Amino acid sequence: MNERESRLEFLRAFLAERDVPCPLCGYNLRALTTEKCPECGSEVEVTVGLTEPRMAAFIAGLVGLAAGLGFCALLLMWVAWMHTVGLGGPGLNQVWVLPFGVVALGVALRVWLSMRKRIRMMPRHRRWMCAGLCYLISLIVAVAFMSTAGP
Repeated sequence: MNERESRLEFLRAFLAERDVPCPLCGYNLRALTTEKCPECGSEVEVTVGLTEPRMAAFIAGLVGLAAGLGFCALLLMWVAWMHTVGLGGPGLNQVWVLPFGVVALGVALRVWLSMRKRIRMMPRHRRWMCAGLCYLISLIVAVAFMSTAGP
């Protein structure tokens, strides 16, 4: 018996007497004979997963960095558009922080994404401290912009 047949046999035995919903459509897979959901056609398998995937702090940090990056990129595009159509707008001495913010937050976002697994393995207080730092970085860039773009 090859690995595929072995997995299918395990799946059949697991679902023989259990009411288990399809993860995609919710159809009851009890007594399933193939590896595909008869309702939606999705392939199913028996897996082991974490009861708490520890994603909240990671996602919170992701949102903090992405919000800062979006803030800088959107304002930079607005300034470029204002100058392109001849409406004036703030000068370079007022928006010099934005390109640096885009680069810094882009790099921080890339690092954050690459450290996903490591962040999830940290103790709870460290995960949330790192997520807070993501918001702090975005806040620092926003405050630096506001202080240079003043009247």
